[in-house]
Amino acid sequence: MSQFAERASALGADFRIAKMSWPSGLALLGFYLGSDSGLEKRPLICLNGAHHPAAVATAFLHEVGHHVTAKLFSTRNEIVQLSRQTGYEAHLSDPRELAADVLVSVGVYPRNMAAKLFDAESARKIVASADQRIVSSAAAKAARRYGVDLESIPMQKRLQYQAGLIHFSRLRQALLDEYDL
Repeated sequence: MSQFAERASALGADFRIAKMSWPSGLALLGFYLGSDSGLEKRPLICLNGAHHPAAVATAFLHEVGHHVTAKLFSTRNEIVQLSRQTGYEAHLSDPRELAADVLVSVGVYPRNMAAKLFDAESARKIVASADQRIVSSAAAKAARRYGVDLESIPMQKRLQYQAGLIHFSRLRQALLDEYDL
């Protein structure tokens, strides 16, 4: 967490973390309050520390994406967007959310890793069940690489994490396929 605070500070933002472990709090990953939010100080990145460290890191990257692109996408009197583990389809049609998700995808899958994972993905055989596809997919390989053992996570979090893994994996694959990025 101290590394997140140092990186946020270097980017001109403050950083806060809170553990919101109650069931309704688990859906929240974090949020970003920009300079136009009415804060008298610097912009603020807040994260929910009740999640797996890899999920917290993903949320941090997403919120940093908002900070980095704030001037490009900012509008006056903008409503705070809470980063949740649901609603990824809506992110694809919202330029602010998509830009933040691109930063996450590129951060989680550096180019060489993405090229290796997704080349192998296209060559693999189609597996019979959805469970087997998730376990054998590039998303599951990335989860294991970052220390996320999906089988050991409670079902409530597991479904959220799987949705995020699939979203960021497919976005990364599209960036590689379409733009060779």
